[in-house]
Amino acid sequence: GKTYRIGSLDYHLNFHTLPTSAVEIIERWRQQGYSIVVLSSDRHLCGAMALRDRVRSEAKNVVTELQQRGMRSVVLLSGDHQEAVANIARELGITKYQGGMLPQGKVDFLKSMSGPNECVAMVGDGIN
Repeated sequence: GKTYRIGSLDYHLNFHTLPTSAVEIIERWRQQGYSIVVLSSDRHLCGAMALRDRVRSEAKNVVTELQQRGMRSVVLLSGDHQEAVANIARELGITKYQGGMLPQGKVDFLKSMSGPNECVAMVGDGIN
């Protein structure tokens, strides 16, 4: 039987050398803020999908409200590719953001923000 793999471009590059034309298209999608999912078999690229998160209509108002109430730092942490996270952050008016994070990296970041006189809160989508 064949083995199929689905995941990020970086994951697939561990197993295959993808055609230059495909890598160029995928990189262009990433620069436009899409998250990319690649499907390959043992021997070749089968396809790629460009996905983009849709921001909930109330999200920008929530961020603005937090900032107006004196929240010193609103940070967007995500496992998505950096360019995708940057696009969402711009849309929400968030200036601090980090993409490519694993769940433990997010926990470590939150711990680094904590201090004796600090209150840290996290809002998530429940995926991790």
